[in-house]
Amino acid sequence: MKNSGSTSDFIADRDRELHASFMHVLRTATDMPLRRMFGAAARRPASRFWVSETRAAIVISAMMRGCAPERMYRKRKEMYDELCRRVTEKMGLDPGLCLQHAVNEAVYEEAPEFYLTDESARSIIYRMRQRRRRMQELRRALDLKRKTKN
Repeated sequence: MKNSGSTSDFIADRDRELHASFMHVLRTATDMPLRRMFGAAARRPASRFWVSETRAAIVISAMMRGCAPERMYRKRKEMYDELCRRVTEKMGLDPGLCLQHAVNEAVYEEAPEFYLTDESARSIIYRMRQRRRRMQELRRALDLKRKTKN
């Protein structure tokens, strides 16, 4: 079982990619209400499956043994189902391929979506926007401080 609240090294990359997806939706979907744009961004293709190879291997191994985790969010389950399908397909095509290698390959393939709820996507995007605003404010403050020293 995954530790509650654990984070991964790739979260910042996922968040940046999701924000870029949101900006694309914002530019192109002019007649869509803002509240629906978050979900639209989350349902756009992602560059990879945003889960660690280790965690994916643990869950997929359990799924293949018929011992899938009982409690799992719907979107997370959809992601693991898709990963399991891809891993099973890879191992069927190459019987010598071990589970870990098949999982590693599958995780880094393009994912059909981010597998986030609309609410999660909204929270991530707003958090990204707040961080960017804070960084801009800090840069302005530093620039102002430098100008007053000269």
